[in-house]
Amino acid sequence: MKTLLIVFLLAASTLTAAPRTPKSPAEIYARASLSLVRVQYAAEEDKRYNCTGFVVDAARGWVLTAAHCINPEGDTLVDGVSAAVVRKNEQFAVLSITPMSKPPLDLRKKAPTLGEPVTAIGYGFNVATVLASVLAGSDNGDIAIGVGLIPGMSGGPILDANGEVLGINQRNLFANGGVLGIGCGADEIRAFLEAKK
Repeated sequence: MKTLLIVFLLAASTLTAAPRTPKSPAEIYARASLSLVRVQYAAEEDKRYNCTGFVVDAARGWVLTAAHCINPEGDTLVDGVSAAVVRKNEQFAVLSITPMSKPPLDLRKKAPTLGEPVTAIGYGFNVATVLASVLAGSDNGDIAIGVGLIPGMSGGPILDANGEVLGINQRNLFANGGVLGIGCGADEIRAFLEAKK
């Protein structure tokens, strides 16, 4: 009986320690799209400024987006509902609406590696999915991906092969005749979310 218990415990520890199988782009998109929200505000009478956000705390109705996606002078809408600004800095903003059933996305704890495949998602021309790879990182935690972002994707997540958040879409960088997508990394996001108000 003692031998069987040891064998069972060894087998169980092997199962829990097994690496996760990377998800396909379709699986990553399907899961992430459940957590996406559309962030908008009226820039002028007949023009609406469009961005993306994603759920980070469903119970509190918290949505994370890029700071430039919120209205500096009036209402910002999340999926058509007026949202309160919980916290913001130069890069990020957390907006709150009523508690929601949309699931939050998980932040990755491990830093990205060069060449690692990523998927950037956001409401560019409805919902756009951009497959790319990490090209560079910086000391402040920003990451560059190998393709440009489509307008409206700002505030959306940059996801790794397991669907965890590596960063948040911020802007494009034009250099040497090409374009790179730039995002703030998960460590920056985590520090912002965990900071006291």
